[in-house]
Amino acid sequence: VTDVLFGKAKIGELDEDDISEMSKEIPLVNASDSVAKTLAEAGLAGSNSEAMRFIEAGAVTVDGDKVAADYVFNSGYSLLKRGKNSFAIINHK
Repeated sequence: VTDVLFGKAKIGELDEDDISEMSKEIPLVNASDSVAKTLAEAGLAGSNSEAMRFIEAGAVTVDGDKVAADYVFNSGYSLLKRGKNSFAIINHK
């Protein structure tokens, strides 16, 4: 699980039990229609505008890759990260 948080493994390699364990410490939210809105709903930004500033500054990654405002979540689970130590698990069905 720590390997996922620090980029040494992908969240897709975890099973449902591992995801469940992670969600006790990290917010688990459903993906919204935009990455900015998802960032705000996960509590990693105070508002959609603040989320956009983080995205534009390059401070937001999904599964280790920097994202743009038009990013579309893949199906399944993704790890959303803002900065070095702010994480959320995103579920996109």
